[in-house]
Amino acid sequence: VTGVQTCALPISLSYTTPIDDGDNYISVGFQGGLNQNSVNMSGSTWGSQWNGDNYDPGAGNVENVSLEQFSFVDLSAGVFWHYVPDQFNFVYAGLAASHIGGENTSFFIKEEYNIHRRYTLNVGSDISMNDEHQTWFCPKLLGMIDRKSTRLNSSHQIISYAVFCL
Repeated sequence: VTGVQTCALPISLSYTTPIDDGDNYISVGFQGGLNQNSVNMSGSTWGSQWNGDNYDPGAGNVENVSLEQFSFVDLSAGVFWHYVPDQFNFVYAGLAASHIGGENTSFFIKEEYNIHRRYTLNVGSDISMNDEHQTWFCPKLLGMIDRKSTRLNSSHQIISYAVFCL
């Protein structure tokens, strides 16, 4: 299919505040948007117009597209905590949910193709390992779950910076 277009107008809002003497912070964020999908039927080609060897535009369209244009609202939200005890160390964790409403994005009235709600977990830190603050241990974890798949990525790095004096 050619001639498919998507237009999105998202708005994002976030707020961060300390939750104690300034070492712990909490952030919340929201995103909402109006999305519009459309298809130009006259500019589209379909699998049924291929006869095995060649494209035949006269074969017509056997697709029964009910909606050539439709709109929907898409919502996401998240919360994020981070702890910064000093200028050399920090720890963070966040949770988010995307496509909260599971909106139907099908061009066919009698079919449903819902956007899969996705949950995301993000955890990590940078921890100084020596008094000179030249070496850090940096574990990270990112996990995502939706209806059809689960992903988990992790990394554990030791970063060292050399200081040269002339």
